[in-house]
Amino acid sequence: MATALAVPAFANEQAPAYIVEKFKAMYPKTTFNEVRKSKVLGLYEVVMGENIAYTDESGRFFIFGHLFDMQEQVDLTASRQREAKNTEFPTQYLANAIKTVKGDGSRVFAVFSDPDCPYCKQLEGELARLDNVTVYTFLY
Repeated sequence: MATALAVPAFANEQAPAYIVEKFKAMYPKTTFNEVRKSKVLGLYEVVMGENIAYTDESGRFFIFGHLFDMQEQVDLTASRQREAKNTEFPTQYLANAIKTVKGDGSRVFAVFSDPDCPYCKQLEGELARLDNVTVYTFLY
């Protein structure tokens, strides 16, 4: 009979500051965007730019690859990579943009455009062909 392992309550918490400082001291040329506890007891998830790795508290050995939750059938690393790519645009600036909505407007993005730029004009033609978008155009 298989026993289900519970996900630790601390999963996804930020790593203690001393661990982050230790990693930074060990690898001074590496930019650590985030270090947090993983769902595996004793492992830390380390985000370095677009790379995600896993290591223990010693920081000596790193595992690069995907961590899977086989019970839930979820690729935890891929989920984190998607989360990292989802960014929120600073909404306080949206009032300064020209807003164009096509269809239901479900896909939202910002464009920085120069009215005198031939490439920007070409991009505008391509954007006009899209559907279900909200485009915020900032002029410069």
